[in-house]
Formats: sequence, C-alpha cells, structure tokens
Amino acid sequence: MAAALLQVFSDFHKTLLKALPLALQAIPGRLFFLELAILRFVWRVETDHSKDVDARTPFQER
Repeated sequence: MAAALLQVFSDFHKTLLKALPLALQAIPGRLFFLELAILRFVWRVETDHSKDVDARTPFQER
C-alpha cells in the first residue's frame, strides 16, 4: 500500500512539473522567485530517493 501511495504522489508531482511552465507564463515578475522556490522544492522531492530504502513497517524495531 505504501508503494501505491508513493506512486500516486510521484505521478502528481510529474503532472505538476508538466503544468508549471504554463503557470509561469501567467505570473508577474515579482512572483517569479516564489514560483522558482516551489519548483526547486518539487524537484528535491522528486529526486530524493534516499528514504525509499527504508521499507520497514511502523511496528518493527528501528
């Protein structure tokens, strides 16, 4: 179930990344840096796979 949930969020971020260039065209210059910060955050979430290794359930000892 966790893998399916991760896939849903991954698909959502990929869709967001595809729609972002169109949204950037409609944003005035001042808000560009805010949008850039959001894009950097999404990029970090998409490319950070270091946490995928830990697949233990919450009930197992850590």
